[in-house]
Amino acid sequence: NKFDWNTIEKHYKCLVNDCVSITSINEYAINKIFNSVESLYYSVKHMGVAFITKHTRYWMYKSVKYDALPIYDSIMAKFIMKKNSAEINQLKIYWNTMYEISKEKEINLMSLERQIFKVAYQSLRNRSY
Repeated sequence: NKFDWNTIEKHYKCLVNDCVSITSINEYAINKIFNSVESLYYSVKHMGVAFITKHTRYWMYKSVKYDALPIYDSIMAKFIMKKNSAEINQLKIYWNTMYEISKEKEINLMSLERQIFKVAYQSLRNRSY
């Protein structure tokens, strides 16, 4: 299965446009971005949630800076969601959870993500030895 830009172009451009048009993070923004991510995810085989959310955060940074929605990878899936891998059906729950924690702690999403990732990575690393 060869990568074909023409297959995903419409979905990727929609994701980018949605990401750069968001002016603040709230439930509406999370739903809007999730719908675009989900559309892209199901349009391409072998494109994982972690890869797509890395692109999502990159593009959202252009509009909301440090409140860009966090990357959802296997480390965050294990530590936050108690799942073995990052799956699309957990993404919206993960984003909403991170958003609520950031509001409660009065910290931006990027700082929260970095702090949690650092603790999670260290914890998971220590368990494997």
